[in-house]
Amino acid sequence: FRVLLILFGVLALKMNQDFFHLLDLCYSNFCVDFPKVASDAYLFFTVLPVGLQAMISYFLLMRSVRRKHKQALIDRHECYHLLGKELGRMVVVGGMTIAAIYLTPQIVSNFLVRFVICALAYMVADMVYNCSAHAVMRLVLLPAYGRVWLLGAPMPDGTRNEACGEAEKKVN
Repeated sequence: FRVLLILFGVLALKMNQDFFHLLDLCYSNFCVDFPKVASDAYLFFTVLPVGLQAMISYFLLMRSVRRKHKQALIDRHECYHLLGKELGRMVVVGGMTIAAIYLTPQIVSNFLVRFVICALAYMVADMVYNCSAHAVMRLVLLPAYGRVWLLGAPMPDGTRNEACGEAEKKVN
């Protein structure tokens, strides 16, 4: 559904661009490619759905994590870890995607390239976030702390060293 809305937004810019080039409406050697109505339609159909998708995804996940915590399937530390990680995902992935989609008309003029960037930006930003989170977990948190989150009671020194050794054995 979001891809269909993106198509409407990119089409609004394309039709506006073609219309002004057809009529040769230019002033001061600068063609008007992004008047307010087309730009607003583009933002409404592309940026707004992405922001809503990021927020709705977080709130649905937050509800699910709280439900699992109330059912005692996860403890408080895992609950806070998951909520923090997903809040970071909402801010980073949503922000990166909104920035990419917002800047696309100023950088790219080809209709198809605009559409592809807008359609794939969320997926690519999510993939970058997942790889970064996994790298931090594997390269920083497990070797240094012996676990994948920093919340909770400190681990005794012997336990931490044993956990790091087990983590290294699993990685190798």
